[in-house]
Amino acid sequence: TVIYVVFFVLFMAYQTSKGFVYQMQKVEDMDIGSIVIGFLLMLGLSIVCNYLVTSINDGDGTFRQIYMIPAYGLLPAMISLLTVTVVSYGMTETEAFLLTIIMLIGVVWSAITIFVGLQTVHDYTFGETVKSVIITIVFMVILAIVAIILSIMWDSLYSFIKSFGKELFQNVL
Repeated sequence: TVIYVVFFVLFMAYQTSKGFVYQMQKVEDMDIGSIVIGFLLMLGLSIVCNYLVTSINDGDGTFRQIYMIPAYGLLPAMISLLTVTVVSYGMTETEAFLLTIIMLIGVVWSAITIFVGLQTVHDYTFGETVKSVIITIVFMVILAIVAIILSIMWDSLYSFIKSFGKELFQNVL
């Protein structure tokens, strides 16, 4: 959990505190709430969905192990986020490709580490791990779509009840 908190702090610093040449959007214009909620939902959803998918597909990993794998796997991305945030203050716009390469290396390294960690914990082959990750991503997308649809339906129901109540008080009472 401490690693997730540190990663979140570094991620927020990367989003809001890069050098002025690389900061494409003003901090005042950012919706920090949606960034925080999106981060937490993506992390939680990926862990829960992977646990559910691998429990169906006879994975050996426990929920605790699945919770810990992305934390340790995100360490290279944490280093690249910190490096890019700090170095962005001293680089010009023409040197942006170096920061892109640093981020790409950190993210790819983290993805490979998480993939290998999942493969090891669940005692899967390479193909089974690929299948498990793809099913997890599809499951996450399906849950997100269902959540959006439910949100729209609850909003419509709330609007209906509100307008019904107004009509009731105006015309009946």
